[in-house]
Amino acid sequence: TPKLESGHCRHLQHCILPEFADNYLAFLKYVCFIDGVYTGACCPDSRYPNSVTTSTYTIGTTTTPRATTALSQRGCGLNAKDGFGKRIVGGKPADPQEWPWMAALLLDGHEQNCGGVLYTRSHVLTAAHCVKPLIASEITVRLGEYTFDQKKDSLHRDFEVKSVQMHHLYNYETYENDIAILSLKGSVETFNDFIWPVCLPPADGYKYVNEKATVTGWGTIYHGGPKSKTLQEVTLPIWTNAECADAYDGTDIGDNFLCAGIKVVGGRDACQGDSGGPLQWKGSNGRWAVIGVVSWGIKCAEPGNPGVYTRVNNYMDWIKDNSI
Repeated sequence: TPKLESGHCRHLQHCILPEFADNYLAFLKYVCFIDGVYTGACCPDSRYPNSVTTSTYTIGTTTTPRATTALSQRGCGLNAKDGFGKRIVGGKPADPQEWPWMAALLLDGHEQNCGGVLYTRSHVLTAAHCVKPLIASEITVRLGEYTFDQKKDSLHRDFEVKSVQMHHLYNYETYENDIAILSLKGSVETFNDFIWPVCLPPADGYKYVNEKATVTGWGTIYHGGPKSKTLQEVTLPIWTNAECADAYDGTDIGDNFLCAGIKVVGGRDACQGDSGGPLQWKGSNGRWAVIGVVSWGIKCAEPGNPGVYTRVNNYMDWIKDNSI
């Protein structure tokens, strides 16, 4: 273990490490991967119980987690409606509790400008192009929102932003390294079914080609159209970067990008206002991880033109170094 204790790589629900609930950076030091797929913890043998108590969250159960379930028990990337199955152009309204890590970036405290995703108690991942002209005091992060025109639809909370960390190599012309971290003033003290952190992906170089991933946001419903008041979701297949480059007439689509979209019929895509929002993938462990950040594309839902995302697993070292 990081403390040189004897231990093993265990599934999260089988390792009692209470500091996980309050210190995400401490947790990152313990991260390991079981069979190259499952996120686990390098667990000291002294913290590994002989049996799991009934209060411990277990993947695959049908019990709905309570709002007071500890993060150290439930872990990241699980929602209260997991398995709901509803599958923001061509998209459908999400369920209010389906994407509890979804964040809205507001300007002047009320105008929804971009999306983001909560991954610790006090950090939100978004796109650099969403924050480049702004300073921290101009941004409000709203968590737990679902429908903007209904005041009692969810238990949303607004947070001021303490600092903005944009990737130092962000190129506003090519959108290379289009990623940023917002550090919140204060932190989420109590998680609930409307506010919960997403998982980060392993830095394993996995390309996700032909996997299905879901993008969420309140962006325009069609190119040049009005923004959606209700959180939308759409599930898309992931392309190879070579296919993506061909779709954009040979534009260089480097390894730091990830592309997703419908190849023929169109009608489903991220759109204006979805920028910075998450592309989410459900791993075989049942947990959702943010694998992409909405970056750019041509119009919306154009047949054969995928949305282009910043590939999160290429930035794990940068994320860890800047989540302070």
